[in-house]
Amino acid sequence: PYMAPERFNRKIPTDGRADLFSLGIVMFECVGGLRPYDGEDDSETIGNIIAGAPRSLSEEAPDMDEALGHVIEKLIAPNLDDRTPDAETLIEQLHEIAPPPRTRRELAQMVKAAVKKRESRGPAPATEQLPVVSASPSASASPGSAPNPSPSPVRPATPASSPFPSPARPRTPGPVSPVSAYPSDSGSTGPVAQVWTKRALIGALAALFVGLLAYVIVKAIEPADPAGPIVENPGPQTNTEGDDVELQINAKNPDHEEGELAFVSRGLPKGLSIDSTGLITGTIGRDAAPTYRTVVAVDNGSLVSTVRFKWTIDPKPEPPPPVEPPDDPGTGDTGDTGDAPDTGDTGDTGAGDTGDTDDPPARAYGYVKVVVLPWGTAWVNGRPYRAGPNGYMRLRTGRAHVIRAGQGDLSDASKRRRVRIGEGERLVITLDLRR
Repeated sequence: PYMAPERFNRKIPTDGRADLFSLGIVMFECVGGLRPYDGEDDSETIGNIIAGAPRSLSEEAPDMDEALGHVIEKLIAPNLDDRTPDAETLIEQLHEIAPPPRTRRELAQMVKAAVKKRESRGPAPATEQLPVVSASPSASASPGSAPNPSPSPVRPATPASSPFPSPARPRTPGPVSPVSAYPSDSGSTGPVAQVWTKRALIGALAALFVGLLAYVIVKAIEPADPAGPIVENPGPQTNTEGDDVELQINAKNPDHEEGELAFVSRGLPKGLSIDSTGLITGTIGRDAAPTYRTVVAVDNGSLVSTVRFKWTIDPKPEPPPPVEPPDDPGTGDTGDTGDAPDTGDTGDTGAGDTGDTDDPPARAYGYVKVVVLPWGTAWVNGRPYRAGPNGYMRLRTGRAHVIRAGQGDLSDASKRRRVRIGEGERLVITLDLRR
């Protein structure tokens, strides 16, 4: 039931669209509760697929989103040119109907952009040491002498000898070089720029965490998604023609769902029906098929749940017909059999002496009913099988009868059965051409 029509025709090459067809069948079944090409048996299902005659999704699921129904119908289109060409197109169509959450993706893009911008500037230079000039005159100079016009030699300050704080600690008052503390116009970085980059990264991660936390809280407090009814499958059923049936389909809503349940059935045996409470009642008809594939759908106003089970119908044995009177042997007037004087002349072989002879035995008959699955023609002793008003064909006892069945002429018969039947016996012969 999930195979694309081109798989049944060797002249048509198959590609990925055959897999999309199978996916469409699954999606149709999830939404509508049954497969679009299902028949009473496999032969009818294959015929529906080849003929391109699917069920209407709008009729099976009238409350479904129209755009989603269009996507599914494109997937199960029997014509390759009308079907969705590839999976990428299908993803784009579904993205327009139900786009995925974007919060985490956008936050991740922000973090990646911040990291990439930082890496594009290259590695940060080492911390620059500031030159330090002596704050007091030389110890050898006297108070009255002239000041030395040349400054003291400039040397790098060390942590032990510098009276000024390091540029990495801007909180302490002191001369701080703006070149080493802030980014210049040429794009070079310093400690402050590195601090702001770290802050942006931390802020993005914090926003990501807050978004995830909000998503979890919303999911926890929002009402649960609607769920379909809980339906108990009754399992395979077996009855006989003419039986009175009373079968209850048990269904209930989940704990968090409310709504009246509506029952709809498909594939019930002839003579049966289902009411609004899920009770299947009726009398099975005498001409019911041997098997039925029954589907019961239960709708609670939000979703639909289905159960499937097989129903087997056995033919009802009929009472044997009354014994037929023996055929008239036609030997003349048997009323003179009491004429004793004429019996003494053994040479007289006239009809008047037949009173002393026994009547020929009556012919004995049995009855046979031939059932061909899934369909076909039957022959009995080389002649077409023809049942009488009671559904059986009369056959003589005391000999073997050959029953054949096929889906063409007698020469194409694929099944053969040899049977003997007793007087008044009724036989039902089933020939399954699928085996």
